[in-house]
Amino acid sequence: MEKTNADCSTENIKLSRSEKTPKSMSSLHSGHRERVRQSFIDRGCTLSGMYEHQVLEMLLFYCQKRADVNPLAHKLLNYFGSLYNVLNADKAELSRFGLSDNTIMLIKLSNCISTYSEEVQYKNSRFTTLDSIIDFSYKVLGKYTDEKVCVICLNVSQRLLHYECIDFGLPSKSEFPRRRIIEIALHHNAVNLVIAHNHPSGVCSPSTQDINGTELLYQMLFDLNIRLVEHVIVAYPHCYAVMNGYIKDITASGDQAEEKSGYVTDF
Repeated sequence: MEKTNADCSTENIKLSRSEKTPKSMSSLHSGHRERVRQSFIDRGCTLSGMYEHQVLEMLLFYCQKRADVNPLAHKLLNYFGSLYNVLNADKAELSRFGLSDNTIMLIKLSNCISTYSEEVQYKNSRFTTLDSIIDFSYKVLGKYTDEKVCVICLNVSQRLLHYECIDFGLPSKSEFPRRRIIEIALHHNAVNLVIAHNHPSGVCSPSTQDINGTELLYQMLFDLNIRLVEHVIVAYPHCYAVMNGYIKDITASGDQAEEKSGYVTDF
């Protein structure tokens, strides 16, 4: 049966619509990508004030050049609970979401490159005063809004060997992840060790669990010939060195902090 002019006209309209849809959707995604990138640039190429899904989207942009990665970013965050957990997820778990090897590699690389560069920068730094230890602890933990523990491994001269941030544990748990702390210390051949954890509430006062946990960890490390140098509670604007009972205002200069505390920081 021959097609009439009306039939051809209707078919052309349908074809025209079907051809325009992918193009308009691509344009929409492209516009979204540009807005997210521009938001990053407008913030001085920092992530401050951006949503977690936007940060993850930006990462995925460079592995999936045309696809709309917004649903994938939300799916990953909903499953793992946070951007931190996504970046620290096992490769096998990430592959379950259909991520390519290149995407997984980029996620894992982005997670460790900042810590690696800082570790290289501070490698062999010597921590011989409480102020130097507190300043470093704040630099590492001050950015977190959830509770973390930082394990700082030092050699016999108290030079930095390695540092690593780990989860404090379940919200219902108040104890240090002592087993993990000891594993890290042994793996990196630490002779001296500093632990630090943050109080996102801003209150630097140690809890009973903080004090008891410090005493228990000290003894456990002592039995392994590892010296626990200090346990630092990181808050803002004050940090607290539990073992020396020393409070430091991190917004003040070194002289002001020392004078206010009345404490000589060499130990």
